[in-house]
Amino acid sequence: MLDASWSHYHQSDALHSIPFDYSYLSLSPQVMANYYLNSTQFIHADYQGSAQQPAAAQLQPAANNNDPLHITIGNPGLRSGYTHKWGLNYYSTRKLNTTLYLSIHLSDKDIGNRTTTDSLGRQVTQAVNITGAKGADWGFYFTRQLGRSGLNIGLASDEAYTKNYLYIGDVLSANKLFTAGANLTLSKYVPNKWSFQLAAGGGWYDNSSSVNISSPIKYWTQHHNLDAGCFPFWGIELHSVLDYTWRQKTGPFDTNNSIWNWNAWTSKNILKNKITLRWSITNILNQNTGVSRSISLNQTAQSVTNVLGRCWLFTAAWRFDHKK
Repeated sequence: MLDASWSHYHQSDALHSIPFDYSYLSLSPQVMANYYLNSTQFIHADYQGSAQQPAAAQLQPAANNNDPLHITIGNPGLRSGYTHKWGLNYYSTRKLNTTLYLSIHLSDKDIGNRTTTDSLGRQVTQAVNITGAKGADWGFYFTRQLGRSGLNIGLASDEAYTKNYLYIGDVLSANKLFTAGANLTLSKYVPNKWSFQLAAGGGWYDNSSSVNISSPIKYWTQHHNLDAGCFPFWGIELHSVLDYTWRQKTGPFDTNNSIWNWNAWTSKNILKNKITLRWSITNILNQNTGVSRSISLNQTAQSVTNVLGRCWLFTAAWRFDHKK
């Protein structure tokens, strides 16, 4: 499949009576193929290309001086960016449900901003093309039911590597990020009796930037979850979810990052399942501190948000059924 689009910009500099015309052709091909090894195994391969077109404001050479200390000027030489993505997957349902995957992407002429300071102390920002971004993502996922026990087991792993470039002021920064994680799950569901799911996982993050090679950010994480429920009598459901999250302390982030979060609820359907009554308790241990950590390009940020402490809530939900 091939998607194509044509873009044409016409602008006029009314002050100097100068016209500006820009035209771009965007091609976005998509190719997919499946190869069946047998009735339970097959390989899937795909390719996708996508274009990033510059906006009209990024092209016009006239300066935007609404803020005299921060001037934005277009770049008439700006070209379209393009990203190539390849994917390769293996699937099997023979004895063990198996998924293996690999994804690669390369970018050419990404559009970013470069900021310089002129002799008058003004910051001048202009859109520019940046080449060299690339990345890969690979991993696997296995699931299987253990005999007649009804116990399901799953094992997953995911790794990713990205390298991209962006300007910090007028300095081109090369940023690298590697992440790796694994997760093990055990679960079982007995209809109208009980269910549980236990998940345990961990991960590794390694982020570095060429503008500050002496201070890479590297840390381990853990996340474990126990989700259990039962129907003891009279159609009442009891449910509990316990989460444990841990993030390794780093130089910039040395606060306590070990959190237990326990929530529970009980519910009952009445009037032929038209109304559901539910009583829930949130943050039973009162340890949910609202701490989160994120990585984006050359930045690693940790934020703390205000969250509700220990609380309970009673709700009644009515199901509207208009079937005759």
